[in-house]
Amino acid sequence: MPFFEKAFARLGGQIRRHEAGRYEITRVPGRVRDRDRAAGSVTPIAERYERICFDKVHRDTHKPQASLIMPGHGVLDATIAATLEEAGDVLKRGAILVDEANEYGLEPHVLVTLEHAIRDGRPGRNGHPSGVVSRRMQFVMINERGEARDAGPAPISTSVRSSRTRSRPLTSCSMLAGSRATSRR
Repeated sequence: MPFFEKAFARLGGQIRRHEAGRYEITRVPGRVRDRDRAAGSVTPIAERYERICFDKVHRDTHKPQASLIMPGHGVLDATIAATLEEAGDVLKRGAILVDEANEYGLEPHVLVTLEHAIRDGRPGRNGHPSGVVSRRMQFVMINERGEARDAGPAPISTSVRSSRTRSRPLTSCSMLAGSRATSRR
């Protein structure tokens, strides 16, 4: 999960690859652990994890068993929250992502993220509600004609880079008409 690795490292965390699909977290930064404590999480974040994985297929492939990092796990949730805290104002303005793998063709699409969460209303360690007990993310792609389709569980699973070759400038897209988006060449 390239996003997590980059965001976690930017926050001061240390993660390294081990077996296929498995990693070791040698240092969870204090600000990630503090973010989790402030949220009143039921299970505290450890200072290090001997093995983690992002896909349950890799959880039991070797010893020791890996912790599955997914939405709802404190390390991922706190990393996302800290990243949004830092870059939230930029992200609220929007971004243009280019699908270099061309999975969705050359036609522009809007990627929409839906988050479904169930919160436990009982008081946690600090007297505040104990937090999310179940979370599900869903991604939807919407084309220029307004047609929506499921984008799968991780539509942006590889790093996304800007491409210089276009069939037409992105800013000519009707979905971006009137936006402040600009095309850099």
